[in-house]
Amino acid sequence: MTTTSNNNNAGDLREQGNQAFKQGKFQDAIDQYTEALNLLTNLPLSETIKNELTKCYSNRSQCYINLNQYEDAIEDATRALEYTPADQKSLYRRSTAFEHLGKLHEAISDAQRLISISSKGSSTDEQTNTLLRKLRESAQSKHTQQTQLTSQIQQMFEAMNTKSNQETALNNLLIISREDAGAEGILAYDCDLQQIKEFIQTNEQITVLGIIRVLGSIVRNSYRRLTNCTYGILG
Repeated sequence: MTTTSNNNNAGDLREQGNQAFKQGKFQDAIDQYTEALNLLTNLPLSETIKNELTKCYSNRSQCYINLNQYEDAIEDATRALEYTPADQKSLYRRSTAFEHLGKLHEAISDAQRLISISSKGSSTDEQTNTLLRKLRESAQSKHTQQTQLTSQIQQMFEAMNTKSNQETALNNLLIISREDAGAEGILAYDCDLQQIKEFIQTNEQITVLGIIRVLGSIVRNSYRRLTNCTYGILG
């Protein structure tokens, strides 16, 4: 099959994907875009092919967003931007996917880049400004919450130095550690686990059992945190 016919077939598949997308059949659309990409990736990389690859990756990225598959959406939008670095739809979609994953710094970076290349007063410019305002508000809120969380964790560690407050402090740390943000916050506060090791070394049953429960909660469902805690405590 010739380059031209492959490109035409890929274009047809992309259009079929677009139709499926409009009907809300996002997985069907993904399948069509994927077939188109399979044809395109074997072709010599001309500007026409780059343009088609950009559209397929970017459109598939939007499908993944609609299916809440944000990591896949970011990967596809990034691939689209490799072929067309100033593609506005891909930047907007990647920024949106970053936002859903709570990666606000990356989301803001893409939104700022999009504003710098979009036409002043265009619909894209207005949408992006709205997105950027929302992202900045979210980032400020997240920063405030993180500051409050760090303060709570610090108070609990300080309270553990007083025997009468130890059990309450350990229970509060256990509650905090059940959320990912709390688990990460505890590890960020006691980054070398020195304070936790000191509490374990007291050999006081209530303290040691309480710390073990907190550590168990911290490492649950996170191989990275498990590894960090294992190396931090055992060396």
